[in-house]
Amino acid sequence: MQEPLVSIIVPVWNAARTLRETLESALAQTWRSLELIVVDDGSQDATAGIAAELAARDPRVRLHRQPNGGCPVARNTGLHLARGEFIATLDGDDLWQPTKLEKQMALMQASGPGTALVYCWSWAIDERSRVIPNGIIHAFSFDENPFPPLIMYGFIGNGSTMLMRKAAMLAVGGYDTSLPHYDEGMMALRLAERWRFAVVPEFLVGYRILATSLSHRTHETEQFHAELLDRLQAEHPELPAWLFRLTRAKFELYAAKRDLKVGRHRRGLARLARAMALDPLLPLTIRPKGVVAQLARLTGREMAGRVPAEHFLRVGDRLDRAGAPVMPPLERRRRARVATLAAHKPAGAPPRLMLPAAS
Repeated sequence: MQEPLVSIIVPVWNAARTLRETLESALAQTWRSLELIVVDDGSQDATAGIAAELAARDPRVRLHRQPNGGCPVARNTGLHLARGEFIATLDGDDLWQPTKLEKQMALMQASGPGTALVYCWSWAIDERSRVIPNGIIHAFSFDENPFPPLIMYGFIGNGSTMLMRKAAMLAVGGYDTSLPHYDEGMMALRLAERWRFAVVPEFLVGYRILATSLSHRTHETEQFHAELLDRLQAEHPELPAWLFRLTRAKFELYAAKRDLKVGRHRRGLARLARAMALDPLLPLTIRPKGVVAQLARLTGREMAGRVPAEHFLRVGDRLDRAGAPVMPPLERRRRARVATLAAHKPAGAPPRLMLPAAS
């Protein structure tokens, strides 16, 4: 039986520095039935040339160039160019382990048509593609009831972890162009309102962290995060107010850590105070080792971690053997409680089993 086609969408803008390694990690997938759609969103560097060179060598690569319109527009272009029944998204600076798509597709096919998205875990990498021993680790496992946990934890982590059914993506209207910094997150939320998710609990994505990453520019993310939560709370009044309050506290803590790391100490401490005002029990949800690692970074050092700072594609399964971080008891109870919350599906939403089963 022929493998279903997976369309990999890579929106890029001035990504020449990392693009070749990223695309080669996609082309090295053990799932061979794929096409790689590079949408060059008005780059002014060598991005298009790198993609064109790979396209000349491998017929699975397609390059589309367009004037700069922003990432959501580029993703929608790729979505409508895609020929596959399944869509995987990949940022132009992230990396995939070779078995990433194969493992996700096996789970997608086993999960049935009620599952619209399969994600995996990711581990932060640096500018040289090395694992950051105590960097950002996304290792959550939510599936049957993904919407409330996705609001609070953003557990997908990043768009490079996502494998989706194209029919579902089109059913929710594609990517939301009104949220240029959170189009991937909103796509996941809209899918979570209607369908199940599934997770491959392995670190199959290397998520690159650079000094220029949006995650460091907290002043740019604060406004759209607040607006997003306001929108979701208005759309889902059946969800408890504490869910949104604790979510805001988590964002303030996240932003405080980023501010402190780049030397904005006054702003970081103010954010930390706001986080504590929103959630006085917040310290009981934080891993002590994580606090120590954060303090080490403030002094310009990195604390030794569970894995060596080796190239992500050479570290093998040592990340998986290290496993997900062990959470404090209060945080484990909160995660379990959020997973039981019930959210109403939006009016006019299709039934769970409307999507075609994998062929």
